[in-house]
Amino acid sequence: MMNVTINSNAFTKMDRMIGLSVVEIKILDYYLQNRILSGNVKIYGEYYTEDSEFETNNGLKEFENIIPFEVVFSKEDPIIDEIYIKNFEYYEVAGRGIESVFDLCVEYTVVIEDTNYIEIEAEEIKEQVTRQIDTFLEEKLEVRNDNFLDEERVTKEPDKMGIIKIVYYDQNKEVKDICRKYNVSYYDILEDNKKYNFNDNHRIVINGYNGTK
Repeated sequence: MMNVTINSNAFTKMDRMIGLSVVEIKILDYYLQNRILSGNVKIYGEYYTEDSEFETNNGLKEFENIIPFEVVFSKEDPIIDEIYIKNFEYYEVAGRGIESVFDLCVEYTVVIEDTNYIEIEAEEIKEQVTRQIDTFLEEKLEVRNDNFLDEERVTKEPDKMGIIKIVYYDQNKEVKDICRKYNVSYYDILEDNKKYNFNDNHRIVINGYNGTK
């Protein structure tokens, strides 16, 4: 959840005011269109006036002030979770009305569906490729070279071609010999093969092998 705070102030005129009775504030209404949130804040209440028209009401007269607001979000169609006002304060301007200050707070959520979809799609593709490689590794390999059981597989991707070489071994100490034989980095091979459980299966996968050995 994200939030934005708008510091606001407003003057509310009160004719022939001689004193205040009640002052309140609330969110009157709001609506969201694309990435623009528009709405109104209402300051309202009662004050004492010299106007003879209100003598029968102990000189009390109602007042209200509608204050529009607008928030522009960086992304379209956010979810508005809550809108509220805090830190509302006011002071009397003798004979004229009140000056008020307040914070308009908007809590919202932005749903980025495209990014989530891309992340999920990428994860599914990665899992699919891993399953394909595991299936291939489970196939019976019949080629033996220099005491290492190995096999090659050509993989095609857009604008490039590579070779995956799979080498089986008996003891862990043979991994360094395999790396030297195929001229690859021992530490890179260990990192790349974590996802293949190479220690349990005693197999090394060499991606991008150039086929020269």
